[in-house]
Amino acid sequence: ININFGSNFILGFFVSIVGISLYSIRFLNPKVSEEKDIFFSTLFLLYSGIIIIHGWRLDPILFFSQVLIVFLALSFFSENLNLRVQLLKQKKKVNLKRNIVKENMEDDFTSNAKIDDEDESIDIFQIFR
Repeated sequence: ININFGSNFILGFFVSIVGISLYSIRFLNPKVSEEKDIFFSTLFLLYSGIIIIHGWRLDPILFFSQVLIVFLALSFFSENLNLRVQLLKQKKKVNLKRNIVKENMEDDFTSNAKIDDEDESIDIFQIFR
């Protein structure tokens, strides 16, 4: 094992931090986490180990291509995570609106029931209000 503390170590360390943070999302915010995150965090950690141990063999062009691939993967990962958070917020808003509408409908139903008990006549247009 030949570990060189150069640019390959920095890239591998950065990717391992991202892999660990992806795995920690499962514990910090489980509603945002998905099952496939464990797979991708494992791949990030495996990739970082390979880059740290064998990165000294890469010539500058291959190393630059690895850097580009890492930043491309991280941009997709951050966009995916951002969309998950936005979807979760949107679901909370929809559920909140549904609960408010449901409560209003129940209040209208109980008030209409009281009115109907007092007055036996049926108002057809009450349905459409």
